[in-house]
Amino acid sequence: MSKLPKHAEQQNVDGAVVQRRADEAAEVLLNYRNTTTNVHPLIVQLCRCELSDGEDDKEAAKVGDGREKREKSPPEPIFRANEHNVQFDPDKYLDGFYKSAREDTAMQIVLFFLPGMICRLPNNIETMLDLGAGPTVYIPLSARNHVTSFFSADYAQVNRQRLVEWIEGKNSFDWAEICKWIANIEANNETPAQMQEKTRKKMKAVLEVNVHERPVVRAVDYRVDERLDVPEQFELVATVFCMEYSCEDLDGYRRAINGACGLIKPGGWLLQGGIFHATEYCFGGKRFSSHFLRRDDVFMALKEKTRKKMRAVLEVNVHERPVVRAVDYRVDEQLDVPEQFELVATVFCMEYSCEDLDGYRRAINGACGLIKPGGWLLQGGIFHATEYCFGGKRFSSHFLRRDDVFMALKENGMCTQKGTTTHDEFHFITHEDIFLLLSKKVGNAEAAVTAGQT
Repeated sequence: MSKLPKHAEQQNVDGAVVQRRADEAAEVLLNYRNTTTNVHPLIVQLCRCELSDGEDDKEAAKVGDGREKREKSPPEPIFRANEHNVQFDPDKYLDGFYKSAREDTAMQIVLFFLPGMICRLPNNIETMLDLGAGPTVYIPLSARNHVTSFFSADYAQVNRQRLVEWIEGKNSFDWAEICKWIANIEANNETPAQMQEKTRKKMKAVLEVNVHERPVVRAVDYRVDERLDVPEQFELVATVFCMEYSCEDLDGYRRAINGACGLIKPGGWLLQGGIFHATEYCFGGKRFSSHFLRRDDVFMALKEKTRKKMRAVLEVNVHERPVVRAVDYRVDEQLDVPEQFELVATVFCMEYSCEDLDGYRRAINGACGLIKPGGWLLQGGIFHATEYCFGGKRFSSHFLRRDDVFMALKENGMCTQKGTTTHDEFHFITHEDIFLLLSKKVGNAEAAVTAGQT
């Protein structure tokens, strides 16, 4: 691979600096080619975007030569996250980042990976919210073949107005270049006009939102049909370049994610994109603050949504009655722990709690006794194992057979087969000796189960 021109030789700058950068670039590009097949040009462009064109070195040379050093202008003020509504200029933002995908490295990365991420979602998603869309439509454009109804939302009124203008076909910004980029990644032959028209037909409303307030959706600015009901939750919430820019600290970020996740239906999806380790972003001569986001922040905030649903930690013994022996911890001292539950999940537990079949039957009897009539048992385990070990220690296990599992379930009024009327009441899957089952409680425990008697 040829080296880059040695600007340093012409400007009396140390040639080793430029040479080193050229060598590093060559090595990076070669590594991509050595480890990747069918490398997309984007990868190469991204690598090249990291290279200096030598202008910084030229400036350094001028100073080193004793030439007059330019006076630096005072830095522009940094606007806070809550000032987006009055300081954000959508036209300068679009020109700065979206005139073509080559305007911004981060945008190239997102557009390269976004179609692939969307393809991993279910094929038919009924509703999607583009949360913090700004004045952009590239996420709906990327998801146009997977989603039935789009809802776009933003905090700033000027951005919401640009979204309405695009929906009504009155926009001044040309999305053709972004459409071409997306189509190229998707390897399809749709024209930019076709892509936009298909997406427009699926746009349903534009919402005013604030992820730091509750409810997050503050108002409906626009809807294509006045009879349309805007859902309270969506199957997919997509938010890119938004969460970390909506706040200045970790508490604000956590609240923003909590608000976003509250808009997702149970079983729905969050598609999130952003930037680590940035304290600000700028365009059009303006600077906006950002939370200095770390990888751990992202995972903590996502887990926290689940953690807030935890109510208590219980001491149990499936071989004693009652099974629940004590309440070790509860988030609220006034909380009543139920005697039975709609769902009892137990994975890698029942067969390890005993050494023989009678012990296993008693354990299953105890677990099923904690399930409400019409409730469910989610059970997973391992067949044909006599022990398990870790950390240099070995623990005994009941040598579990498939017949043991079905017998114990039947004894306790749990469904064990699919049928014309019970096809949704029992599911059983195995992989080698690992199994997972879901069974509905359809009857009572048999009185004759000696192993399960109290």
